[in-house]
Amino acid sequence: GTNHGDSAMELRCFQLLYGLAGLMLLVYLPLFLFHACKWFPHGIKRAGRLLSEARRMLRGRALNGSDDPIRHLVKDFRTARLNRSSRMFLSIGTIGLASLLWRFFPLLVPPAESREDCLPNAWFHFNPGKAIYDTELVPFLVMCIGFLAMYFAPRRYITMLADVLNICLSVSWVFHYFGSANTLQPDNGPYLFSSSWVLAVRIAVALVLGNAKLTTVLAVLVSSAEQLILLSSVWYEEYLTNRNALMCAMIVGMSWAAEFAAWHEASARVEVQSSKQTQALLSNLLSGLC
Repeated sequence: GTNHGDSAMELRCFQLLYGLAGLMLLVYLPLFLFHACKWFPHGIKRAGRLLSEARRMLRGRALNGSDDPIRHLVKDFRTARLNRSSRMFLSIGTIGLASLLWRFFPLLVPPAESREDCLPNAWFHFNPGKAIYDTELVPFLVMCIGFLAMYFAPRRYITMLADVLNICLSVSWVFHYFGSANTLQPDNGPYLFSSSWVLAVRIAVALVLGNAKLTTVLAVLVSSAEQLILLSSVWYEEYLTNRNALMCAMIVGMSWAAEFAAWHEASARVEVQSSKQTQALLSNLLSGLC
């Protein structure tokens, strides 16, 4: 084909693929409408049940206060998860830190001319400033410090350190967005490249650190700051607003889903435990009567 991809063969191939997509749509659309008639009422009922269950759970948390055994069990779940995550992060942190040291070692050479000799292919004239603003250096170091503090901290302080780490990481995300959106390159390439892996890390951090209320507030603040940063850039496009809103909704939704799952599991365990205690008391009462 030609360099621009407009040869006759490429046009025919595109027309064939486009026609195939239209044919598949004609097959998919009736099937979707057929099943949607069944899915829609069922989805409405299921959403109503989930909302009522969440409302009862939140009302129970507000009424029971700090003496609620379910609340204590959920906190124990979170503490155990953070404890396991801090141990698992040792391997991730070791590999990541070794990679950072290996990649950024040539930047320690002070003269720019000597540095270019050390860097293969002259990675877009990479320099210490770009390493700070455009890469994962700052967020990853914040993450390593936070998980290391949780690893050595007493068990009763782990949840507090997790919340502090969540706040510090949110600040580092804003710093990273600002740096990647204000590079010397006149396009959104660095921002789009970095935001792809940042989204995955933010979702993982939200699921690991927990505390859906704090995560919701931080996600909204980070997304708002990111939007303000993008609005000030010369390459801003409207689709980035929808993209950031979807990212924020995804992080918040997955965080609350994990929170409700933990509360549901804790509630089930408390019910089983209370049922066993009731059976034991009833058995002792019957044996005493006999």
